[in-house]
This record gives sequence, C-alpha cells and structure tokens, in this order.
Amino acid sequence: MRVSAFLCCVCIATLGCQSKETAEVGVTTANPGPEELEQTIDSANNSRQDGTVATVSPAQDVKQHLPPELEVVLDQTHPLWQWPSLSDLDRARLTQDQQGPYFLQKDLTGDKKVDYVVQLAEGDSVKVVAFMRPRQEGASWQETTLARKKVGSNQSGYVLSLPEENLNDSGNFKASKVIPPGILLYEGKNQTLHSWQNRKWTQKVMPPAN
Repeated sequence: MRVSAFLCCVCIATLGCQSKETAEVGVTTANPGPEELEQTIDSANNSRQDGTVATVSPAQDVKQHLPPELEVVLDQTHPLWQWPSLSDLDRARLTQDQQGPYFLQKDLTGDKKVDYVVQLAEGDSVKVVAFMRPRQEGASWQETTLARKKVGSNQSGYVLSLPEENLNDSGNFKASKVIPPGILLYEGKNQTLHSWQNRKWTQKVMPPAN
C-alpha cells in the first residue's frame, strides 16, 4: 500500500510539471530581435520601390523640360494646358541636340531677348502659340496662336523646329546660305515657315519635307 501511494504521488507530481511546462509554452511570444526589426522597417521603407504600395509615374521626356519663366507664363495664361501626344515618328524627326518638337526658344523679334513658341493641348484642341517677351519688365507677354486644330485625343501631329538646326528637310536653306528668321512647323510632310516681320507674323509654305 505504501508503494502504491508513493507511485501515485510521483505520477501526480510528474503530471503537474508537464502541465506547468505546457502552460508556459502556450503563453510564450516570439519577440523579434534587432535584425528582424530592421528588416521589417526596411521592408516598409522600400514599399514604394518594390511596387507593393505605390506605382512610379513614367519619367518626363527631357524635351518637355520647360524653362522656369515659360512654365510660369503658361500656367498663368493657360491654367489647364497639357502636353500633347506625339507619335514615335514625329519624335524621331529631331535629334537630342536639336530644339523641339514641343517648344522652341529664340530671339524672334531681333531685340536680342529670348522668345518662345510652344505647342499645347487645351480642351479638344492642340495649338501652337508664340510668346513674345514684353519690351518693359512687368508687362504682359504678347501671345499669338500660329496654328490650331481640333483633335479627338491629345495626338498632335505638329513638330516644332528651328530652320538653322534643320539640315535634312531644309537643305535648301543651307545651300543658299540664307537662314530665314522664325520657326518651322511640320505636320506630316508639310512644313510652314512662321516668322515675325514688320511687327506681324507671316507664314510661308515650304517644299514638302523628305
């Protein structure tokens, strides 16, 4: 009887220890170490880079980087303006060293000050606008629309270029050694020379582009 009683006590003690261990295991929490915390923070910080939270907008075409003063003028005079879309063929007309196809900067009036010509999408239209620098500081820029057309989308079809930089389609300029003032406006194979003469804008249709 004493042996049985002793064995029962041993069994009860053993079961008690196992229950205690089981209970301790049940409330154990996995506290992350410093390395795990650092990895979690890095993952959160890099969420924009791996695309899990935000997508990255496409890079702006370097040809669309406006001079600050022109951007200010556009935002003031055409607050809803946007860049029009150009086809791959139109963008390929000019090299990275040439101005255009979206905007040009040049002294158009002969006053040795920089003026601008830019194409922009506004509403259901795409237009080419010249901005002439005012003679007096603080005065309003003189604005003239050189070309305009309605489009079903933002697809432009216009390409702006400088005659003095165009050696392919305007080889006759180089051959005659006479570079006309103004800017060239391409639309498909058609090209028009717009120039400021006698205090007004004139246009001349040029031979079709190659």
